Amino acid sequence: MLTEETLWKLGRAPLEDVSPDGGSVVYSVTYFNIVANKGNTDLYVCKTDGTTPPVKITNYEGHENNARFRRMEKKILFLANGLLYSCNPDGSDQYKLADLEMNGFVIAPTNDRIAFLQDVKYRKTTAETYPACRLQTPVCTMISCIVTGKPGTMATTAMFLPSSIKTERFMGSCQHRE
Repeated sequence: MLTEETLWKLGRAPLEDVSPDGGSVVYSVTYFNIVANKGNTDLYVCKTDGTTPPVKITNYEGHENNARFRRMEKKILFLANGLLYSCNPDGSDQYKLADLEMNGFVIAPTNDRIAFLQDVKYRKTTAETYPACRLQTPVCTMISCIVTGKPGTMATTAMFLPSSIKTERFMGSCQHRE
């Protein structure tokens, strides 16, 4: 019988990229440790004809993903915990290319550049805006506020705050509900 516990023991294995000649694939496998509440992702390469077993090419703590074959140099570029690395298709000669943290990247068709995704802070977080509202306890209280705009219009907004926060100080005239 397939249970939730059994599903958590199975590795998740998405395809990352296919080599330019179509002879190999690089894919990632993520395993989760329920007790530690962590996951770990490693990269593997295998032949598309199935003649050889997969080869594990990374073994960093955390997550390696976004693997891409670099067309001309016969290298694989990948992210290890958000940093860009390079290696040979057999996993040898691994080195970090940049200390710039990124969420993903693509290689230009000309093979001479990459475009990457990166988180950019453009405004204050809620915790920075309301420093007294740091969630310090999992017990929360629901606050329901009536917001009025034009005469005759009304909307309801719900927020969840720790019960230790004085709601009248935080929200002013909001209505408090347990």
